[in-house]
Amino acid sequence: WYTGGGLFRDVHLLVKDYVSIARHGVFISTPKITEQSADINVQVEVEGISGKQLDVEINARIFSPKGELVTETKGMAPKKNKLATVEVPLPIVTVSNPQLWSCETPNLYKAQFSLLDKTGKVLHSETENFGFRTIEVRESDGLYINGVRINVRGVNRHSFRPESGRTLSKAKNIEDVLLMKGMNMNSVRLSHYPADPEFLEACDSLGLYVMDELGGWHGKYDTPTGVRLIEGMIERDVNHPSIIWWSNGNEKGWNTELDGEFHKYDPQKRPVIHPQGNFSGFETMHYRSYGESQNYMRLPEIFMPTEFLHGLYDGGHGAGLYDYWEMMRKHPRCIGGFLWVLADEGVKRVDMDGFIDNQGNFGADGIVGPHHEKEGSYYTIKQLWSPVQIMNTSIDKQFDGKFSVENRYDYLNLNTCRFLWKQVKFPTATDTSNTTTQVLKEGEVQGSDVAAHSTGILD
Repeated sequence: WYTGGGLFRDVHLLVKDYVSIARHGVFISTPKITEQSADINVQVEVEGISGKQLDVEINARIFSPKGELVTETKGMAPKKNKLATVEVPLPIVTVSNPQLWSCETPNLYKAQFSLLDKTGKVLHSETENFGFRTIEVRESDGLYINGVRINVRGVNRHSFRPESGRTLSKAKNIEDVLLMKGMNMNSVRLSHYPADPEFLEACDSLGLYVMDELGGWHGKYDTPTGVRLIEGMIERDVNHPSIIWWSNGNEKGWNTELDGEFHKYDPQKRPVIHPQGNFSGFETMHYRSYGESQNYMRLPEIFMPTEFLHGLYDGGHGAGLYDYWEMMRKHPRCIGGFLWVLADEGVKRVDMDGFIDNQGNFGADGIVGPHHEKEGSYYTIKQLWSPVQIMNTSIDKQFDGKFSVENRYDYLNLNTCRFLWKQVKFPTATDTSNTTTQVLKEGEVQGSDVAAHSTGILD
């Protein structure tokens, strides 16, 4: 784990008017969602009005994923106060027929906030993206997003590249999300620190469930320090619909005195996790053998290892995943887990003629290489975690074009997918004169009407 040093993310100096919306001062929650309507509860912090008799108003306009104005609300800041920062609750508004957010349907709404004086002049404005989605933990059962029990196909991720260390561009952050989506993953754990907001924005717009983690490795913060860091992390990240869990540190690095701090700043009250621990209904123990994993699934808690199949030891994640995954996805108290780790972590050593230093083999534990070179495990995971599984055990010469398929999406019907197919003839092993593969037929078909979590026929 190369920590690096100095400033490795952008630092901004903000110059604002005396009266303004506070930095990270917007909190959005959606307390009630049905197919017909969804409520939006907004709280805005305004700073700089202490001791002044100012009539200021917050106006919020809500825009659909297509950019259409769907509703608006406004609220007045209290005229008499002694605080430098005051909360301005806005009346709850309702959106009809909301388009829900999930990793498979990452529908993003936009909220535009304007701070106005009594003449209607805009003093300051902020924009936040958000999504309509619910989170429910059902004891000894599973995690439900929008009322559907999800299956976690996740990976741990470090912010890293050989040439720039922990400093990543927006393009590199998006590249990481696309790499995970390319392996049919739906979740990521931010081990072991909060990611750059640009990474979270990519998870929002492309669709990944996120575990946002308080910084640290095995040690824990003292309580006064941890309180400040949790407040900063949640105020910065609270409106991202992709964030499903908060993590109170890594592998015994939890300060249990901090467990109650997360919900003070999160109106959505998302579950708080102890990675490699048993807390809040989740058993997340790391690196259990196949038999030990079965024993953990006999416990009453939901089994969701926040690290499993460490890439350093299994010779490639793909080598052991099938057996584990078949056991995990079928067990009624297991909802999946997070592989360790996305990419080999190597530093380009300018003092060693560009040699990529993985600290021996300690940093070479990724699914892909240090520059995201796709290796065997990438393609194995992509296949095993594909949401569409062909269940035919054999195909004979009289094959009629009908495949038995299993839809492992959590939400999408297979009729939302299209399938490209080719019938090919491979050269024989003994034919040295012809080594090319011959395409006999090819085409494209729309998927059959096969609902999520069900089976059917693809013709």
